[in-house]
Amino acid sequence: FPRTTRSITGRALRGLPVTGAARTPSIGGISSPGSPAVTQSPAHRFTAVNDTHSALNPTLVAGVVQPLSIEDISSALRATADAGQPVSICGARHAMGAQQFGTGALLIDTSRFDRVVAFDATRGLIEVEAGMRWPALHDWLRDAQGPAAPAWTFRQKQTGADALSIGGCLSANVHGRGLD
Repeated sequence: FPRTTRSITGRALRGLPVTGAARTPSIGGISSPGSPAVTQSPAHRFTAVNDTHSALNPTLVAGVVQPLSIEDISSALRATADAGQPVSICGARHAMGAQQFGTGALLIDTSRFDRVVAFDATRGLIEVEAGMRWPALHDWLRDAQGPAAPAWTFRQKQTGADALSIGGCLSANVHGRGLD
């Protein structure tokens, strides 16, 4: 893959969990239970990533960051813009068409950006970060509301896998099936 853009430096991404070409000595690689490992290519210029379901989409990215805040995401986007480098974003890596990976791009992995931001129990409205997964949202709603009925939950279950990220579902226009 010919490199036509300037590299993102570890300094530009200071404080963000990074692996790959933007790696700094104080920051380790990333992995999560049940997800394919993120490994560096032999040339150490790129990091190999893949989707969770088919594992048929190995893609070499310039590096991976796992933001914990909006400021972290902004910092990564500024660094890529300043370097003229492409950026891609993923959640739980369930998309099987590799559309969440850009060859040579910095990959923003939202899997740790996974908190509930706000919950209006009166109106049943909830705001969550993009990396939150459906089972975690279900558990949060159950724990936050306690045993008192009625409690808010969701009526539809997405088809296929359960551990999809909310951001990934919204970006892919996910649909569900009734649980009647």
